[in-house]
Amino acid sequence: MTDPTVVIHHFGFSFHALRFLYSISSIIKNLKTALFAKS
Repeated sequence: MTDPTVVIHHFGFSFHALRFLYSISSIIKNLKTALFAKS
């Protein structure tokens, strides 16, 4: 039996990691569109 707090902490960490990756991908997408608009 695993500690519930450990499971909750793990899920919270993965959630923050996913949000972090999503924000990075959106920033890269915005940079790409800005570069394409310049050229």
